[in-house]
Amino acid sequence: GAIMAIEIKEGLPRDSLGWKAKDTGYYVLTAVMYIVFGENPLVPRFFNCLFASMTLLYIFRMAFIYYGERVARLATLLVAIFPWETMIFINHRKDAVIQLLAMMILYRMIMVLRGGFGSVPNMAWMIAGLIAIEPLRGDMLPFFFATFAICYAFQQRNMAQAVVSLAIGGIASIIVILVAREGFVTSVLDTTQTLQHHLEGSASRIDRMAGGGGLVAFARMDSIFDIYKLPLATFLITILPFPPSIRFDHYLPSLIGSWAQLFTLAFYPHMIVGLRSLILGGDLRNRLPIVVYPILVFVLVGATHLGLLRYRCIAYPLIMIWAADGWYRGASFPLKVGVYGLFAFLGLVVTAARFT
Repeated sequence: GAIMAIEIKEGLPRDSLGWKAKDTGYYVLTAVMYIVFGENPLVPRFFNCLFASMTLLYIFRMAFIYYGERVARLATLLVAIFPWETMIFINHRKDAVIQLLAMMILYRMIMVLRGGFGSVPNMAWMIAGLIAIEPLRGDMLPFFFATFAICYAFQQRNMAQAVVSLAIGGIASIIVILVAREGFVTSVLDTTQTLQHHLEGSASRIDRMAGGGGLVAFARMDSIFDIYKLPLATFLITILPFPPSIRFDHYLPSLIGSWAQLFTLAFYPHMIVGLRSLILGGDLRNRLPIVVYPILVFVLVGATHLGLLRYRCIAYPLIMIWAADGWYRGASFPLKVGVYGLFAFLGLVVTAARFT
């Protein structure tokens, strides 16, 4: 970002690495920050805190729509204090602004699906958010398109209307891609190459991130024939980093984050209770977005980006809404014993494997 800022200010050729990156949006945003406020690493960190704070507003709004003020307050608090969120956003990374845009898009999508007064402005905000998120992490766009198409189709009264709805969703997806990229064919090729890279060509990188083994290496899907690993990969993307690292010579923030993640996992039974109440509590059609979207994200991220935990930031706050609802409903003792027992078993197996 700093080099790009110098190139912009002094009119130099724009040939630094930032311009050649796959997703250049955040590098450009950082360069603009440095031009306006000066070259200080605290500037992007300050804006990351600002973006994260603004995200909380959308978390509160979405939880309030479905559960009321009490659950909305607790969900917002959980997102604000959970260690994984804090560890991500204190760094100079693009995840804070991506999460803000993702939650804004989903909130506007919910308002559009619910209809009523103001749907046109909400549609405009949703499309603007999709265009804005593309240069930051363009391979996340299909998650939003698929969620909107699925939810809209399920709200229709008959099969013909559902098919038409899916067609409309597909057309809207193509329009957004055409606006955000130079051509639809280029976008398709980029997406295909990205999926192929993550499914077949990133084994060594993920192995290094997993410490040469562990749950990530075991659940990694190297080809389509490993599809049977998908349920485990989906589960892992919601609990990693786990188990906590006991190698105290590792990178200190990662070491702290792995132990702090235990605080998040303490709420896992409540997440299950909250999800169950969403599915079985009636009026599922209106609640589909906060069920379909996170599950879809975790399934696809688990299949293609397992080990790259930052990719789950576009949906992770929603399971905090599940946890907040589950907290007030209460998790049964057998459920807690089962979940915590599973974590203890996995932790012991992986730790033993690392030292044998």
